[in-house]
Amino acid sequence: THLPVLESDRILQLSARSFDAFVWELWGVLLNGACLVLLPERWGLSDISTKLVDSRISAIFLTSRLFDAMIDNIPEAMAGLRLVGFGGEAASPCHVAHAIQLLPGTILVNVYGPSENTTFSLSWVVRGPIDRHSPVPIGETRGCDEAWLLDPSDLSVIDDEGVGELFVAGRGLAL
Repeated sequence: THLPVLESDRILQLSARSFDAFVWELWGVLLNGACLVLLPERWGLSDISTKLVDSRISAIFLTSRLFDAMIDNIPEAMAGLRLVGFGGEAASPCHVAHAIQLLPGTILVNVYGPSENTTFSLSWVVRGPIDRHSPVPIGETRGCDEAWLLDPSDLSVIDDEGVGELFVAGRGLAL
């Protein structure tokens, strides 16, 4: 799995029920016997900070921009997290590099996945320093999923680095 949930985890439920990351929050907890901690319907960074610390949250998924805001404003509240997944749009290399320094004991995972593939299709575990001037990788597939970078003009596979369209396939992909 891209963001493994442990039975001992306490996950903060941040996503709207209509956002596909809610699938990971709810079903990750239900299928693994973990604990889901809720926020009020309206919340801000201070609410997240308080809940992370007071409820001993261990795992969380954040949109990339919320991840950036938390690294900029309340990184100390994230110090006790075992796992932080972030995605939804391109990750900021500067914020990821800063998170590596601020959260040395935390597993940081950049995830990518269109809603049609029910939450995460690819993931990249951040290990060691990264180049602040290069894009943060979106990683590789897991399990039975597959991904290809295709040339949009003829749909041929691009084997080397290049620009193209990402095609994903797998058992979780919607028709």
